[in-house]
Amino acid sequence: MTSDALKRLYYFYEAMALYDLYYENVVDVLASKKCIVQDARPITWVPLVFHCTSLKALREIVAAQKIEAKNGYVSLTECPIDQLDRFRVLRKDFEVAIGFPRVRLEGLGLFQPLYLKHASPETRAKFKKLPMGYVEADQDLGAFSEVRVPQGIDLEEAVWILCSQRNEEREIDNSDVIKISRDLGIPRSYWHRSHLEGIIKENIYRKVLLNENGSIKSLNCMGEFYFKKNIDTKVVHDVRFPGGKSFKLKFDAYDFKDGWEGPFTNIQMAQFFYRELTTHYPDESSGMRKRIDFAP
Repeated sequence: MTSDALKRLYYFYEAMALYDLYYENVVDVLASKKCIVQDARPITWVPLVFHCTSLKALREIVAAQKIEAKNGYVSLTECPIDQLDRFRVLRKDFEVAIGFPRVRLEGLGLFQPLYLKHASPETRAKFKKLPMGYVEADQDLGAFSEVRVPQGIDLEEAVWILCSQRNEEREIDNSDVIKISRDLGIPRSYWHRSHLEGIIKENIYRKVLLNENGSIKSLNCMGEFYFKKNIDTKVVHDVRFPGGKSFKLKFDAYDFKDGWEGPFTNIQMAQFFYRELTTHYPDESSGMRKRIDFAP
């Protein structure tokens, strides 16, 4: 497995580990009778920012392998993942959301635009000389937590892709979404609030095949919901009841076959991929921009 693929997986699981903390604190604050605003995590805790777009525009992105900077910037949102559905209400053709690590885009100049639609003429005049994209005089998207990058974003920076379209088997079957997911080795998920909320704090199972030098040759990861749905984790035993009859009953055994391991938390998964990077790609991992500092 390449260093780029390992980095993308690291950033995804680092993000999921931080989402675990973000939503854990939100729940605690809302449940507390003595909660104060300062107890909640600030929006800058949100580890991923998303570019929401249409399937038609996605085809252009796939062709260019890049999100082009229209009008001098790329627009994204730092909304938490349980609020991303707001964009599907805003634009009916928004069917795809591509997630990028905030920490990576900060290196590309990530910023929050200044909205002056409701400001006085005097205030507008003071900021009119700022570069294009940094100030908006005629619109206000502050409620959607918009952030921008003043240049195009390479698609290889993505670590997660969401899609609102599924087939009758409840699987994402859009060819462009599948291509991005497979080419980059990143997860793809159904874009729906209840589905995304179910991912928070979900245990992960993994199946790893190693090369002779101990590096990862191939990898398969699966959340607990789909793991239990697709992988047989039960054993069957005869159970004899007082009346003398016996029945074959299934028990959860988690005696995994075919190399599956788990369960693992998101922070354990992040640490696993970071350890792989530092072991097999020490030079490339030394300069990584990341949020979590793993002690040696």
